[in-house]
Amino acid sequence: KNGHDMSVLFNEDGTKDAVEVSIAIDELPEAAKKYATAKGVIKDAAKITKADKSIQYEAEVNGKDLLFDEQGKPLQK
Repeated sequence: KNGHDMSVLFNEDGTKDAVEVSIAIDELPEAAKKYATAKGVIKDAAKITKADKSIQYEAEVNGKDLLFDEQGKPLQK
């Protein structure tokens, strides 16, 4: 969509769970970029909008997906 890769995730009952859109690495929150680059090179980034309208960010580093909240705080270590 608009030049970005996009995917939609659905629950088993068919309701939409989240929409994931690829973003430029520079669009990640600063805290997320700092944390992720300390782990390695960021290959890809995405913005995830959950069904409840909450926002998460994802950075792919060393073949692993790191998740962050809207401010860039890691959601897992």
